[in-house]
Amino acid sequence: MVRIGSTVQSVAAQLAPVDTGRLRQSGSVEMRPKYPRIDARIRFSARYARIVHEGHGPIVPRRKKFLAWKDKSGKWIFAKRVRAVRGRPFLTRAVQLVTGKKPSGGK
Repeated sequence: MVRIGSTVQSVAAQLAPVDTGRLRQSGSVEMRPKYPRIDARIRFSARYARIVHEGHGPIVPRRKKFLAWKDKSGKWIFAKRVRAVRGRPFLTRAVQLVTGKKPSGGK
């Protein structure tokens, strides 16, 4: 089970989209004994991991007229809305590739 969990985490890291590499580096595996089996908990601790994996709906301002944030270079970006982003389920695909089954559990 330890080997399967580590393999799934490794494959998921390879399938994860790359910009800075932070998402790929944030992966870890935790083994949790639950008689009569052992569960492997694979997680990616980057703050945005769930958004990359599951996507998000459109983002619109609630209190102001514009959304505002800084890009990588520190330049301010203003927008009236941000389009929805389709998820890229790299962890789900990794489980399917390694085990041949759909994953169970998770949050």
